[in-house]
Amino acid sequence: MNRARQRFLDYATSPSGKAALAATLTLVVLLFTWWYAMRWYEARLLKEERAEAMAETSLRGNTLSLAINRRIARLQGLSAFVQVEASAQDLGARFETFAEGLYAGAQGIRYLAVAPAGIVRYVYPRTENEGLLAYDLLQDPRPQVRADTLRCLESGQAVATGPVALMDGSLGLIARQPVYQEDVFAGLVAIALDVSVLLKDGGLAEDTGHLTFALRDSEGQVFVGPPEIVDQDPVLVLVQLSEETWELAAVPKGGWGSATRQALLVFEIGGFIIVLLGAGLAHLSVNRQAWLTEAVQWRTREILTINEQLQEDIAERRRAEAALAEREEQYRSVFESTSDGLLIFDLEGRLVDFNPAASRMHGYPFSHSSPREPAELIHPDSMPLFSQFLEQVRANGQFHGRAVSLRRDGTPFHVELDGTDFLYRGQPHTLVVIRDITQEVQAYQLLEQRVQQRTRELATLLDASASIASTLELRPLLGLILDQLRQVVDCAAASILLLERDELKHVAHRGSNSGEEASLLPFVDRNNELWAAMQSGKPVIVDDVRGEGRLAHDVRQALESHPDAEMAHVRSWMGVPFTVHAQLQGWLLLYHVQPAAYTSHHAALAQTIANQAATAIVNAHLFAQTRRLAVLEERQRLARELHDSVSQVLYSIGLAGHTALTLLEQDPGRAVEPMGYVLSLAEAGLAEMRALIFELRPDSLEKDGLVVALTRQAAALGARHELEVETELGEEPDVALEAKEALYRIAREALNNVIKHAEASRVILRLQAGPHEAMLEVQDDGIGFDPEGEFPGRMGLGSMRERVAELGGTLEVESGAGQGTCIRVRIPA
Repeated sequence: MNRARQRFLDYATSPSGKAALAATLTLVVLLFTWWYAMRWYEARLLKEERAEAMAETSLRGNTLSLAINRRIARLQGLSAFVQVEASAQDLGARFETFAEGLYAGAQGIRYLAVAPAGIVRYVYPRTENEGLLAYDLLQDPRPQVRADTLRCLESGQAVATGPVALMDGSLGLIARQPVYQEDVFAGLVAIALDVSVLLKDGGLAEDTGHLTFALRDSEGQVFVGPPEIVDQDPVLVLVQLSEETWELAAVPKGGWGSATRQALLVFEIGGFIIVLLGAGLAHLSVNRQAWLTEAVQWRTREILTINEQLQEDIAERRRAEAALAEREEQYRSVFESTSDGLLIFDLEGRLVDFNPAASRMHGYPFSHSSPREPAELIHPDSMPLFSQFLEQVRANGQFHGRAVSLRRDGTPFHVELDGTDFLYRGQPHTLVVIRDITQEVQAYQLLEQRVQQRTRELATLLDASASIASTLELRPLLGLILDQLRQVVDCAAASILLLERDELKHVAHRGSNSGEEASLLPFVDRNNELWAAMQSGKPVIVDDVRGEGRLAHDVRQALESHPDAEMAHVRSWMGVPFTVHAQLQGWLLLYHVQPAAYTSHHAALAQTIANQAATAIVNAHLFAQTRRLAVLEERQRLARELHDSVSQVLYSIGLAGHTALTLLEQDPGRAVEPMGYVLSLAEAGLAEMRALIFELRPDSLEKDGLVVALTRQAAALGARHELEVETELGEEPDVALEAKEALYRIAREALNNVIKHAEASRVILRLQAGPHEAMLEVQDDGIGFDPEGEFPGRMGLGSMRERVAELGGTLEVESGAGQGTCIRVRIPA
């Protein structure tokens, strides 16, 4: 042990030992430095590699997000279409046309659907998606799809769900948006997108270069790419959908460090060689003379080795720079070949780069002379939005909106823009993707104009309906129909034909010579083609009456006999039938001085007027017929009254007069009694006539009052039937004329019942006017009756109760067998 220790001490103190000790210490220090430098260089290379992967992943993620959101944005147009056209009868056909335009404008749309109340009723294209019809979107068996549908209803915005399995088994993205009519939920519109097409647009369906990508949904499920990528510390980029976020993960195909492994190996070898050289130099510096020759030879070999390694490192660096330049050229190719306009601004709002599509969109040649100031591209009205765009991108990194841009010639056009923060040449910038949506905006404006036009037409039709229904007199009604028709549909003249005994006769005309209907012949010959067309019950339109067709010839022939001079200038003609219960009643005719002035839309508007006119004309005929029947019935009633009362009184006066004349010749003293009887009969006849005249004059009750009317009625009743009528009539009641008429009719009906059924000798008629009500009472001493019994064929009490109920009053009937009857009516003042 001591010997070994001595040997070690001897060696340590020898020149070789000292050189070995110095070399060992130097080696330890250099190894630690070399290890630390290796870790630092490895971290730097990995950071650069991750930054490069992040830039490429961000570009692809933004491209994918733009591809998805641009298609989902079409739901807004579909929602606006459904809000406007929901009540249209041909909604299916209009939906096909509108959806075809949306479908043709973008690839990857699997279907567009409209679901009133959540049930799919319309889908495009229909052939591949018929299985969706009648499908309830609100009851989807997939929990996530159903939950997102409910979230869409709560937010009122478009909500995307995906990826989900479509009907053919492929992956798709489903988005839906609610539709409201006057703040009431009306249904859903939905769109399904093919994930494979979206991935292709986002650059994820083809060769992805040196990176491997994986895409996972908001629940963390990987649906594109190897699932194990998410466990390899990938770079992550958020792909923002409408209200959902996906994550795009990427790692190098060989793993992190694969691209820098060779450079790191060269650095490790070079560093290790330097460490060894340092240790060797330390050893040589101590024992320089002993090892000088060998060290020079050894170092020469090492330098050659290092030189070879450096040459390889330089070659590898050049290859890496070439690959980087190639990748930059690929990015530039994508930048310049995309159909969307791309603009790059610095954070101060200065334009630093743009692609050819943006130049073409704004009408500039793609050269260095293209615009460099935002004011040359942005409409003045949208400049405040540009400032808002810069602030929002700096704050949130994203922006979406619409603006108005300017072309080189100063013409404006509408654009949809998406902005995002962007690294450009190592500095933060903003990337703006713009898309020309002028056609969409114009289509929406046209749709709004159509809605306004339809609203005006409906308002005019409503006014026309109210005007037509304002009269039941046939002649004024015909004039109103033509006046309203000319307000709804533009025309130089208009006529109404009514079908009378298989002939269409002019009954009204509006033109330069209105009022010439009586001089017009029947409009059409029953033997020509126009008669057959008008018998079909469908609108007939002749674009040019001077044309060569048979209909044009027949219309022209009919117009030749028209007394209106303006008919000579007529070029367009339209006839619209009006029917009641499928029976042709007549036609509305419209004339215009311009050819091809009428379309099916004009025919539909005129048909609406015609339908209302048909009902109004029938009502006018019924009203006239009812009025004639009422006059006839009143005449018959008056004849009966005169026969039952006045004629009998006159007959009795005649008999009494003959008796008096006979007695005057035989015994004048006995003639006094017959003459008195004649006077009493004359007074009774006068009372009867006054009562009848009172009933025939509608203003008598209003002029003379209820008390006078009841007095005359009581006098006529007593004179006619030799009945004792006692009246207790107070002051005139302060009630409405309608209430007075009801009380008069009830009193008259009650007195008639006394004469017909009561067998009474005395009647009391009372009228009391109080501050809150008027009371009428009719009491007789007749045989009475059971008020609870039924009397078939007698409507008196029933009509009394109806009159009293309409005025909010009460009717009381007190009667019994042999006890007389008392009818009491109370009506509030």
